[in-house]
Amino acid sequence: MTNFLNAYLQINNNKMKTTYLFGAGASANAIPTIDGLIEGLKVFKKHLNGFLTMDLSGLDSRIESYRTDLENLIDIYKELIFESKWHQTIDTVARKYYLTNDYDKYKKLKIGITVYFLYCQFFEDKIHSNSINPSSSTTTINLDKRYDSFFATLLNKNTLNEIDINQNISIITWNYDLQIELALYNYENKIINKLKNKYNILPNRECLDSLDPLNHTGFKVFKLNGNAFLDLGYSKSLESTIYDTLLQKIKFDKSIIFDFFLGELLETISTINSFSKGNESTFLRYFNFSWEIPNDDTRCYPSKNDVINFARSTIAETDCLVIVGYSFPDFNWDIDRFILEKSKFKRIIIQDKEPDKIENRLVDLIPNLKNKPTKDFIKPEIIKMIPGNYFPRNVEN
Repeated sequence: MTNFLNAYLQINNNKMKTTYLFGAGASANAIPTIDGLIEGLKVFKKHLNGFLTMDLSGLDSRIESYRTDLENLIDIYKELIFESKWHQTIDTVARKYYLTNDYDKYKKLKIGITVYFLYCQFFEDKIHSNSINPSSSTTTINLDKRYDSFFATLLNKNTLNEIDINQNISIITWNYDLQIELALYNYENKIINKLKNKYNILPNRECLDSLDPLNHTGFKVFKLNGNAFLDLGYSKSLESTIYDTLLQKIKFDKSIIFDFFLGELLETISTINSFSKGNESTFLRYFNFSWEIPNDDTRCYPSKNDVINFARSTIAETDCLVIVGYSFPDFNWDIDRFILEKSKFKRIIIQDKEPDKIENRLVDLIPNLKNKPTKDFIKPEIIKMIPGNYFPRNVEN
């Protein structure tokens, strides 16, 4: 950790630094939180089931061509919904598969969640409906608009008339959705992988194997669980992803018809099995749970520990911590403690439905918050608020 901290201090300046810590509540207006995830999977499975019995003539031909992949995808959701009857959350199901070395089901769980998140981020009003028509369409991405407002305040034009971002802000998030990237896409028409590179969204393709913090200065995003992304490879021919295809479809055709969405999805996931064990695929390596370690049988990306160390060194230099929709669950406890224990915050802002509970969890994680103020230690100011239409701003930033 020392090397990471020393490297980070080289680019430190005297301006107040603010770090946002996001949990599922930060994306709750677009992605179901853990309490609603299973119900969402049930609805999505029902939509997919309909294509097994309907007349497919006139629809995207790939739905019929990849019928086996459609059936396999439905089976994944059947398994997840069944397992959820015996376990508290999907994360608990994943933990079971991990501990019992059932890596085939572990891989399928990641596929199921990744596909469902893709669906949620393009079909806003279809998430809770009872059925979906193949000709249903969407004309925009499904974005939690708090991200849009957030980046609208952080983005600026530099002297070259290029879009730049506030360099004193960082984000640490446990969310594996692409809400941050989709919000940035509203302002820059770049493919997702290029947005990740420009804005230091970690991990990205350039740093899956090793991470040098000196190459990632200023604004940064640490995705501690990686990405549920469907990024299938390093090769130039696969630089774009299904997200980019769908975003361009909206841009030029002004909408996405659901049968096209499903055809594109089935064609994409048909390649996953051939990639599941090889370095040529980044899909499984990107998407990790907190307990995974680099290079184990889950194909966790090698620089995961580097990202966590870098997040820790960033927190060590953070003046203001803003916590949004994060409850510090037990699964993440060890990493949260490691990242936060050396912090020296001047201010902590908590935005949550139950901010007092979050404060109590935070005090357990950061021992010095229990200390009485002395001439050498000033306790941070703690500001608590309930969720609103915007993420909190540090007024001194």
